[in-house]
Amino acid sequence: MNTVLEYAVQHQEGARCALLGLYRIPYDDLEDVVQSMVVSILQAAPRDVEKPSAYWWRVLHSAAHTYWRYRQVRRGTLPLADYDCTDPRQQDPETLAIQREGLREALATVRPSEREAVIEYALGLPKSNASRTAMCRLRRRLQAA
Repeated sequence: MNTVLEYAVQHQEGARCALLGLYRIPYDDLEDVVQSMVVSILQAAPRDVEKPSAYWWRVLHSAAHTYWRYRQVRRGTLPLADYDCTDPRQQDPETLAIQREGLREALATVRPSEREAVIEYALGLPKSNASRTAMCRLRRRLQAA
């Protein structure tokens, strides 16, 4: 077995996390993208690779971009959930439009590490110290704005 394929098999969970967090691949399609990574490594049959992790990251990046190219969806465009407010004073369309615009502006300022943390929290994935720190920073920045 070549070194890149060994590395890919050992780090499948890492590939899922990276595809989900960094490239925003939908959870339902994760297995397909991971399998396409393994297939592309098998087809390339790389030999004498000094850094299998670097090769693996390149394959992961390529698989994610191929997925989004196939879907013809830009990575940064995910639909915002409809604003659900139970306060009758905030039900008029003008107020909702202003609130949605404020939410879009706030999300536009989110850094990549903070975006990953938000996705981890939204999907109920295990939280790392880095994601907890990113969420705290994001809360502070949004409260200050």
